[in-house]
Amino acid sequence: MKSFFRLLMLLGIACLPTTSSLAQDNDAKAQQLATAVWQASGGEKWSTVKEIVFTFAVEKNNQPVLLAEHDWKVDAGTDRVRWNGKDVTVNLVSPAQDEGNQAAYQRWVNDSYWLLARLRCETLE
Repeated sequence: MKSFFRLLMLLGIACLPTTSSLAQDNDAKAQQLATAVWQASGGEKWSTVKEIVFTFAVEKNNQPVLLAEHDWKVDAGTDRVRWNGKDVTVNLVSPAQDEGNQAAYQRWVNDSYWLLARLRCETLE
């Protein structure tokens, strides 16, 4: 009888999916979800976007702490950023190393990340 149960256990274990196949299934499901989110967020239209104008706002106790206005020329690879009395147009492909350009580039990296987080599920092309 013990041998019979051992045999059943061995057969049961042999029929379980391997960790590798579970990981592949999860990867495939994650990719499907990422694609669905990207499509629902307009990802297929990304190649037609020429310009995005947006304001990144941070509030604390219902009071504005930061307002950063962006005029992002997507096809030109530039962003004009206005915040805290600064007004800088930064080259997003190769930002200059001066303090103003570096600060504007950091603003763009942070602010555009939050603006486009759902599109970042898939690679922006």
